[in-house]
Amino acid sequence: MEERKNWNPEDCQKLIEQIEDVVSARIIIDENEVIEEIHILSQEKRSPKQIVRDIESLLQAEYNLDLDYKKVSVVQLNGKHKQLGSRRLMFKGISLNMEGTKARVKVNLSLNSSTDFEGVAEGAYTKTNYMRLISEATLKAVQKAIKERMIFTPEEVFLLNFNRQQVMFVALSVLERSYKEESLVGCAVIQGDEKDAVVRATLNAINRKIFV
Repeated sequence: MEERKNWNPEDCQKLIEQIEDVVSARIIIDENEVIEEIHILSQEKRSPKQIVRDIESLLQAEYNLDLDYKKVSVVQLNGKHKQLGSRRLMFKGISLNMEGTKARVKVNLSLNSSTDFEGVAEGAYTKTNYMRLISEATLKAVQKAIKERMIFTPEEVFLLNFNRQQVMFVALSVLERSYKEESLVGCAVIQGDEKDAVVRATLNAINRKIFV
């Protein structure tokens, strides 16, 4: 088996940014320099699947690296994300109720603009936890839509700056009925409202995973 070539994440990011329609790339590695996540901002001319395939081919050709496509998240600059399957969950709205230091978040999703699914999450109202509650409420709505086939848990919600744009990232875990656990990451460009971006990033994280 051919050994992996020496590589540098920063140089790799620059190579990825030369791929057609890629605007910006960020690679996250672990202590052993193994790729954990790749976050991509792209134009909308080419599909995320095409871009991911190009990244896989590039890493294989340049560094002899076999990349798991699930580690790559692609957000397009118009904020639209393609959903697998013939039907897709769409974000309809979000509401917040406050009672002292407690927050109650409600997220509504729809399926093909017809059936509605509502998710509710409650907890302490802090900046960090509030964003996590939004992701949790979104995932509860998703679980209703997929009839509890999987259990999703939000792990982390955070902001990063990419090419002068703020991007919301959501990291979550999913447990399937087979007890197989997996980590997922999604992102969305902030377009005025951070709350909406959390919902869109959460849906982006699971868009390769669910079929409704």
